[in-house]
Amino acid sequence: MRISPYPQKELSDEAKMEIIRNTRVAFDDTLHETLLSKKDKDLAKETERMFSDNVDDVAFEKALDMYQAYPALRYSISSYVELIKEDIIGQDEAIKSLVFAAYYNQFLNFYEEYMEVFPGKRKTLLFIAPTGNGKTAMMRSFEAAFNVPVHLANITATTSSGYVGENVEEMLVALYEKADCDLERAERGVLFIDEIDKKAAAQMEDKDVAGKAVQQELLKILEPGTVNITVGKKVVGGAVLGDKIHFDTSNLTIVLGGAFVGLDAIRNLRLNKNPMGFTAKKVENQEESYTHEDLINYGFIPEFVGRIDTIVEFRRLTAEDIVSIIFSPNSSMQQTLRILTAIGVKHVEIDSLLWEKIAHRVEKSSMGVRALNSLVAEMFYPILYDAFHHTDEGALFIDENGYYHLIYSNQTYEGCGIKTKFEDEEKSA
Repeated sequence: MRISPYPQKELSDEAKMEIIRNTRVAFDDTLHETLLSKKDKDLAKETERMFSDNVDDVAFEKALDMYQAYPALRYSISSYVELIKEDIIGQDEAIKSLVFAAYYNQFLNFYEEYMEVFPGKRKTLLFIAPTGNGKTAMMRSFEAAFNVPVHLANITATTSSGYVGENVEEMLVALYEKADCDLERAERGVLFIDEIDKKAAAQMEDKDVAGKAVQQELLKILEPGTVNITVGKKVVGGAVLGDKIHFDTSNLTIVLGGAFVGLDAIRNLRLNKNPMGFTAKKVENQEESYTHEDLINYGFIPEFVGRIDTIVEFRRLTAEDIVSIIFSPNSSMQQTLRILTAIGVKHVEIDSLLWEKIAHRVEKSSMGVRALNSLVAEMFYPILYDAFHHTDEGALFIDENGYYHLIYSNQTYEGCGIKTKFEDEEKSA
């Protein structure tokens, strides 16, 4: 059992109670929002006894240690959801699923450490998200909010042991480094493995190196156990040397992600078949959830799929979502407007119809927010280029089709940075 360092000075009973009370507030919110099964409720009762209203050294020790070793549990689960929703538009269910899994796993880690009882398997998520729908941005926002080490790994370059390329152990090394080389923090961290669909055997030409073999290697991380990793690597006399450490994967939160192009066709094939094997009337715009069987048919081995607890499908962004993204504080549009203000363009007027046209174009694309960022960069490139020529204040006016007038006291610029004109699209429609 962990022994937390006590403060040097003696705390009053009132101060001890305040720490316990604050811990209980966050803990009670967690029980209300996440713990559903009978087993979990029994677990909750035991933990409530730990945080009783009696001031004693044991209760104080554990409440204080929860604050120190499990900072993510200091706040309610809903507070994290709302914080991430400020950055990520249109993916509320995915945000809830992510926060729930991570929060729940942290709670189980805490419970196991103090009750010395294994409370159950940690949850593993799979994100199915089209390109540009906020998968990676969500993980970055989660990392900033959740106060645990998070490593975002791309599986594309990973091969099985013995082949040229990265191996799965390197992901744990990177997480260890993100935790400032604190092994215990790293073991309770979050590992996000992106582009996992690229390792489905059905999608690979070289199935042994980049498909099923890598899935087998990943089982070492997905299953509770110990993985030997080498940290502090350096090359000495042509040999790679470093320190060997044992990384316990039992307490990790693992999130897998990918675009899974073509998986919808597998789902539709399953849904459009009748029990006799004949093709039924085609059903379009399916909202049915993906199943583990769909993933197996896509090219994942059953042992790998069996480690996935929850499959989360991101929704496609609507034009309304995209307009909301445009006006969100950290969007590429708002960042560009802040740069314009910083270089002297103090007055900016943009026709509101332009936002709608941009949103509808992005909605039709397959690139999501990436298409929005590209369009914003394209539109503002000539404007920024001209603005950088001046040190005095200017004014910018942009009409509904993206044509601009950038006005200074001694010069006016005009043009349109958007290569595919909106009016041309309207004529061809």
